[in-house]
Amino acid sequence: MGEERGTEPQPTTIWHGASLRDSFLTVVQNAGSQEMRSGLVEDFRTALDMLAQAAPASNISSVESENRNDRADTVIVVDEENASSTSSGSGTRHRLTPNVNGNEFGRSTTDVTDNSEEYSSANDAASNTNLQRELNRLRALVQSAELQRFWVVLLNVLPFFVIIFLKAVFDGFFSLLSLSAAFLLFHIANTTFMASRREKRYFHLLQSFTSSIFFFNFQSLFYGLDSIYIPMAFMSRLTNPITFFATLHVVLVVDFAVKIITVTVKAGLTVLPTKFIGNRRLRRLFQWIEYTSQFYRYVLPVPQWTRYLSYSLFSTPLTYFSDHFFAVLYVIYKACLIQVIGRRWFESTRRIFRLTSVGSKVSVGEEDSVQCTICFNDFCNPIKLSCGHIFCEECIGTWLDNEHTCPMCRATVAQEDNMWKSGDTTYSPQLC
Repeated sequence: MGEERGTEPQPTTIWHGASLRDSFLTVVQNAGSQEMRSGLVEDFRTALDMLAQAAPASNISSVESENRNDRADTVIVVDEENASSTSSGSGTRHRLTPNVNGNEFGRSTTDVTDNSEEYSSANDAASNTNLQRELNRLRALVQSAELQRFWVVLLNVLPFFVIIFLKAVFDGFFSLLSLSAAFLLFHIANTTFMASRREKRYFHLLQSFTSSIFFFNFQSLFYGLDSIYIPMAFMSRLTNPITFFATLHVVLVVDFAVKIITVTVKAGLTVLPTKFIGNRRLRRLFQWIEYTSQFYRYVLPVPQWTRYLSYSLFSTPLTYFSDHFFAVLYVIYKACLIQVIGRRWFESTRRIFRLTSVGSKVSVGEEDSVQCTICFNDFCNPIKLSCGHIFCEECIGTWLDNEHTCPMCRATVAQEDNMWKSGDTTYSPQLC
């Protein structure tokens, strides 16, 4: 074995052959010595980095020796395929051994690939270390004095808030019960009415009427019918002091009452014989009733909230001004938004007495077949679309409630507003 030589630092900006050779020979000498230096790995990586930057795409095919006494018996050289192979850890190892005459090195090549299991185990160890660090940090946070004081204060105050909450629930028990019953009865009335429309059964209509009657009896039992009729006449029956939750309760109960009345009126129209009212006009009446109900429900809470906003426990110039100021702001807010629902109601009102449809009436000779391609029955009041296809008036009207194309050719059909023509009633409450 040759005598070890100290590694002299090479400038990183000069990449000439002598610098590469000296660095490489230093690594080789350290590898062949009996005592491994602590900086062997760093020296070897430095030499590989210098080699990759000097000749990134070159392969070392031979190693020429100038000083035979300074080399180890066996040398391992790593060929770099590209400049980034040093960081990826993959490459080709060449084992250099002296030949017979001892002047040149022979070489045997072994391909080295990444060991995925070693990398996965290393990643698992790193993740476990990070998890342990976060757990220690969380444990230290839980054991901190500030957090413990916070929990003490919370445990001291929490029972008081529980008592206040239970007191509020018991005080407003009948209000919550009436609101829950109003929503449940409205849901039953609406769903049974829609079921009667689909299945043509009068038993569902009877259920809808029964739910409506039970709602008014329930409200009159606890609060009296005046709690519904007076607010529906744009008057307020609230007594001083006027609170927020009392006003909200009146607004919601009256809103459900109007929606139940709307369902009842629609159900009453369904009972009428079809010879008195056609399907097309019935659907438009459903839409007009719904828009009328929404318009009425939109303006119905105005007196209730105006009185609440203008009410004050104290009579001072400042409170007098602020109360009237908030009430005026509320009225302006409602006036700005009423044009949307008002426009829909006006357009629906104009279309009630117009019997225009999406197509045109069909004469006897224009029918290509005797069956409708939607219901597969004989034509009933056939309607011809602009694309030329013919359908039953009720079938194409129901189809165009959700679609805007022809069922056969998918041609776009100029369609009017079909919202709420099916007879459904909105579930969204009018809170303000």
